[in-house]
Amino acid sequence: MYFAAIEKQPAGTRLRPFPNYLFAIAEWHLNRRREPLDITARKIRNLHRDDHFLEELKHTLYAGFYQDENQPAVLDAWGLVSANATLESVARLCFARGSQEKTIRAVITYNYDCLVEIALANKPIQPIWRSDQVIAPDKLPIYHVHGYVPANGNGSTAAEIIFTEEQYHLAAQDAYAWSNLVQLQHMTSSVGLMIGLSMTDRNMRRLLDAIRRTPIRAENYVLLQEPKWQQPSENDIEQIDAQATKYWERFAHSGMKSSARKFEQIKEIIHQVERRDLEQETAVLTELGVCPVWYKDHGEIPELVQQVMAQE
Repeated sequence: MYFAAIEKQPAGTRLRPFPNYLFAIAEWHLNRRREPLDITARKIRNLHRDDHFLEELKHTLYAGFYQDENQPAVLDAWGLVSANATLESVARLCFARGSQEKTIRAVITYNYDCLVEIALANKPIQPIWRSDQVIAPDKLPIYHVHGYVPANGNGSTAAEIIFTEEQYHLAAQDAYAWSNLVQLQHMTSSVGLMIGLSMTDRNMRRLLDAIRRTPIRAENYVLLQEPKWQQPSENDIEQIDAQATKYWERFAHSGMKSSARKFEQIKEIIHQVERRDLEQETAVLTELGVCPVWYKDHGEIPELVQQVMAQE
């Protein structure tokens, strides 16, 4: 969206690269700049007027589904689900057979897109993105608490999209905002399973902290990938050793007395730090009232969801 806005400026190149190149260039640029995404989001919002903002957001969300940018996006439900095992597992979980007490009561998504709705095509569902919408009793509500931008049809206005840091803060400060009430209600009234969340969002932790301070005992689980630490190379070890030698000159004592074992000691210390870090992350989540279920690869998510369904 940032590059799309720039190319429309008077001094722009007027180039519209294919989505795969646009995504690749944008990713490379962001990695090079190391700019916080909150700042980038503010820039994007400032560069787009409301009507253009929604248009560009929709084109970005569904970039791979447009044959022609002037034609509606064509989303094939079967193709989408068959290509995304995680989305398929979520769709199956939503309507898994079970007792009345064990059915899925609601889906809360922080995404703007309608991919869950497409995956649940021909099922009794209802997307909800405003407080004044009436929920049909026989339909599964899918709450888009940050806004809803379907590929085709009506959704949130530009003002209703929670996109920038400022908008997140405003939503967080309003204790009676419908999005906050929806999250609090469902996080405390049933068993929650969180998929695709990093748990680093400040607003999410604020809500969990608020729940923890009540007498309500919530039961929420989150599927999280174990941190993938990059193993230190020989060059890394040598740099650490060289730096340790410098510190040796500054300190009177050192724990690494045997030069024959110092590389092994460095690796062992790094391993212990990584192990301890995972333990602490688990402890922090548990303190927030969320039980983490760790996995090594994202491809394990469908199997974990299948295990949840098996317990129904």
